[in-house]
Amino acid sequence: KPGKQSLAFASFRRTRMSSLSDRAQRPILLEVSTARMQANLQALRRMQPSQSIWAVVKARGYGHGLDAVVQGFEDADGLALLELEELLQVRSLGWRKPVLLLEGLFAEAGLQEAAEFQADIVVHCKDQLQWLLSNSKNAQGFQRASGRV
Repeated sequence: KPGKQSLAFASFRRTRMSSLSDRAQRPILLEVSTARMQANLQALRRMQPSQSIWAVVKARGYGHGLDAVVQGFEDADGLALLELEELLQVRSLGWRKPVLLLEGLFAEAGLQEAAEFQADIVVHCKDQLQWLLSNSKNAQGFQRASGRV
């Protein structure tokens, strides 16, 4: 709409089909722009200057890779991810800010790694809570707890 600022960080465009094998695929190309991601984040900061802004990034950057996400959202206050593997990857890419695991952990075995790599964890079920309680002395790194029902 005129007067509204777009917050898109990807653009779609049709590609030209040149062969039969090309026609078997959708003639659409997605281009992810880290510059647009950065600009969108800055636009949000201008709209809400006193608020923390976290980027919710699921499914390995929605299938486009976490490396672009870490670069594009480098000025975000934190990243919200789904899986422990994504936490390990963004840490290996140099992300040092907070990370929230939106689904918590899927197995008790991941608790020590989540603590070591400084993740905040959402608890969704009794099992996840029990894992935290029974491993609190062994899972060094979990320093705070807060809850909402």
